[in-house]
Amino acid sequence: MDEDKNALLEKYISEQEKILQKKKEEELISRGLYRLETSDEYQPYFTYDPDKKIYYKKVPLELTDEEYEQIKKYPVKRKSDLGLASVLILIGVIIIVLGVVFGIAGSNGDGGTAMLVIIGTFASGIVYIALGVIINLLSEIKNDINR
Repeated sequence: MDEDKNALLEKYISEQEKILQKKKEEELISRGLYRLETSDEYQPYFTYDPDKKIYYKKVPLELTDEEYEQIKKYPVKRKSDLGLASVLILIGVIIIVLGVVFGIAGSNGDGGTAMLVIIGTFASGIVYIALGVIINLLSEIKNDINR
């Protein structure tokens, strides 16, 4: 019975070490610590570059565990998905700016009307900006979880 348990334990440890090695390789590649292995012919797991007309694969640098731990201490600036978030923030800023301009220009000297237009467009603009920031934060959280 102990032999079966030891065999299962060794198999589990081996699988976990493979998973950790894969995560280490992905981390090194995401930090730009890799070399390109190229080929003129198709190879499994290679990506084709139509501009250069070659197949390539990113191969992480071989580092010791100490070197890897040292590298992990430094934060990674990841590209966040700012597409929708940026658009919403931009829309919010445009709404605020146009609201102030049209509020002042369209008030015809009536300060109350100008203030109502400015306050209304400011509130609308802030809602768009807040949604953009929330989407950006959620994207960063998702990226951190996937690491």
